[in-house]
Amino acid sequence: MIIVFNAETSVGDLFYSAKALDCSLRLSPSQFRRFGDEQAAICGQSDWLVSYDDSILNVTGSGNIRIQCRLCNEKFVTEFSVDSRFKILSSEKEVRKHYDFFNSNIEIISAEEDSSFLELLEEELILGNYYASDNHLCRFVEHKGKKFLNKKNKGKAGAYRPFEVLGELMNK
Repeated sequence: MIIVFNAETSVGDLFYSAKALDCSLRLSPSQFRRFGDEQAAICGQSDWLVSYDDSILNVTGSGNIRIQCRLCNEKFVTEFSVDSRFKILSSEKEVRKHYDFFNSNIEIISAEEDSSFLELLEEELILGNYYASDNHLCRFVEHKGKKFLNKKNKGKAGAYRPFEVLGELMNK
């Protein structure tokens, strides 16, 4: 049997129609409908390798991602990579029976859920299950090590002083 595999192929179709599969996909940012906001978004094409054998789905992917630093709010682009593994079972009942909260190496999912391959990828990205190469020099960390209440730093523009107001209130 021949199965046409693309980003919209469902987990159920894969489970019930294929014994094994090895393929690659190239996805554009516009295909990600749920992932992509001010905090993080895919930039440009991303490449994905898919391997399916004996109910085990392995997905690896990479590309560029625009991230907003949670500490200093600066936006920057860096490379990301995903390496996820899923075991597909036929029903939700089987998933509940075999689910292991302590095994983070493999996610057990149901063919009944009928999620598309793209939805699985988006869930991995939304949950932050990716590695981003760190090429960002956070301004918050630079300022954190300095003594900001020191009088010589007090007048410097852009210096981060979170407790400056508290210090002024204590001196009154």
